[in-house]
Amino acid sequence: MLKHMCIINCPMLDASFPRGLWPPNLVRLTTGGLKKPISEWGYQNFPASLVDLRLFDEPNVRNFSQLSPLLPSSLTSLDITGFDNLESLSTGPQHLTSLQHLRITNCPKLNDLLETLLPSLLTLGISNCPKLKERCEGRGSHYWARISHIPCIYITD
Repeated sequence: MLKHMCIINCPMLDASFPRGLWPPNLVRLTTGGLKKPISEWGYQNFPASLVDLRLFDEPNVRNFSQLSPLLPSSLTSLDITGFDNLESLSTGPQHLTSLQHLRITNCPKLNDLLETLLPSLLTLGISNCPKLKERCEGRGSHYWARISHIPCIYITD
């Protein structure tokens, strides 16, 4: 049974799947660098078994609400990497009530988080997101009240 699927750096591949045709036991999906980015796939009906989603290189996404309707509430881990134009996570992921690990990497324009981050979060990783780093780093930072409940926070250049 296929549990892990990785589809990256295939610029000629349109990897959107017809609804319901995902492997039924899929646990982890890694995707990015495709002809048709996930933000344009439309509703996908991911299997309930999908708990780990890793998204790369989505140049057209400015706000997380463009992706949120596509994401299953079963996710416990979400990685967002290389979203060059992503500016805000302020709307969208509220339905991800099982999310425990959120990693955001190489999103240079990102400067906005949810008003209230999900209480289920155990890990927040921010790497190479200079605007967000400035707003999150240190106890006196702009977002400290929003992130201080998270047990493991790492912020790097």
